[in-house]
Amino acid sequence: MKVFLGGTVNGSKWRNIVKERLSIDYFDPVVDEWDNAAYERELSERRYCDYVLYVLTPKMTGYYAVSEVVDDSYKRPDRTIYCFLSEDGEEKMAPALINDFNDLGETVSRNGGMWLANLDEVISFLNSASSTKLVKDNCFFNAFICYGKQESESFAINIGNRLNDLGHSVFIDLNEIPIIIESEEYIYSKILRSDNFIYIISPNSVRSEYCKRELDFAIKFNKRIIPILHHELGSDNRLLDDIIAKKQIIDIKINNSHEQLSDLIKQVSRVINFDSKYVRRHTDYLFKARNWHFGGCLQADLLYGEDRKQAIEWLKNKSNSLSTLQIQINYIEACKRLSVFMIPLLSLNKRMTGLIHLKGFDQVAMLLSLLGPIAMMDQVQTLLCSEDSGRYLAISLPMWVLFSIINSSLILVSIKTKDLRLFISQVVSLVVSITIILIVLFKL
Repeated sequence: MKVFLGGTVNGSKWRNIVKERLSIDYFDPVVDEWDNAAYERELSERRYCDYVLYVLTPKMTGYYAVSEVVDDSYKRPDRTIYCFLSEDGEEKMAPALINDFNDLGETVSRNGGMWLANLDEVISFLNSASSTKLVKDNCFFNAFICYGKQESESFAINIGNRLNDLGHSVFIDLNEIPIIIESEEYIYSKILRSDNFIYIISPNSVRSEYCKRELDFAIKFNKRIIPILHHELGSDNRLLDDIIAKKQIIDIKINNSHEQLSDLIKQVSRVINFDSKYVRRHTDYLFKARNWHFGGCLQADLLYGEDRKQAIEWLKNKSNSLSTLQIQINYIEACKRLSVFMIPLLSLNKRMTGLIHLKGFDQVAMLLSLLGPIAMMDQVQTLLCSEDSGRYLAISLPMWVLFSIINSSLILVSIKTKDLRLFISQVVSLVVSITIILIVLFKL
């Protein structure tokens, strides 16, 4: 989890206070030398950070930060945090400015952003949010909105806000920087996690290379597509995707009237709600299947218990909305063949999540894993210090040779899985085993 530290600069020390007490990662855009690279980095971090924090103080000059707060609270309300300090060092805000900043806070709140009273509240929220962010990162959406920015941005935002007001979860990309490899993967992950793909048709969208990529990706993974005609295409009609052209396009001439827009939202909402449980499972199993496939088809990533029963039952059912993909079929079939020995391990993993995901658990486990080879050191000490030749004859060389082979194979496994704990413990164990074998051979 990461937070972008935006707001007042000009010698203000609020960032130092926040950074010292945060238990999460952060990005501080303040640099000694401002150049194009710093600007591009700031844009990228604003896009990808989980939260964007704006702290305004009496040392603020200009109103650019104010416009950023309003803009982000409108476009990214779930990520925007606003706070103002009436005092900053020796400087204090005038009463009129405090009233203005209170009004700004109310605007941020109305837009859906978060207005916090002081730095203590900011730090407390961010540190506590880090424990729940994993759930948020893994959430799914009812719809992803694809649109041409030049002609349909306000229209798309309006649709997204209204659908969210109805209780739907809608993702809409409102960032300004062009698609690059990293952001493209980010967008694709949101499409994968969305049950429906709302495609807003306009000359700009059918010409856009980025909209084309998003649409092709949605079609490839069999997302339920909801096409909406926003602007007539005219001569650009030839650029409309053939698959979209064959679908039932929601065609309502929007002239910004409340009634027409409400009618449109009702139609879109009906499509989203239709067969929604099946479609959500389609999204869920597609996401899990891709993770399983690209993770090496490991049994650890398969479903078991009630989840496996539901997946098998889902595969048997048919829907007019969507058809299953081969990758989903392969995944669920693999779940059917899950080893009976793997099931208790997966069950224990789920039941012991509170323990095995404690902070510092891996470090403690690594230290404890060294107890095995350390315990074997007593055998080395005994062999080195003993003058009793009968003790050497009592040592089973085949057993220690077998231990050495086991240690060597586990070292290879640790290299393959990049498991540092297993690698260290088995290397130490192998050294001890070989030492014991050499001592016995030498003494004999």
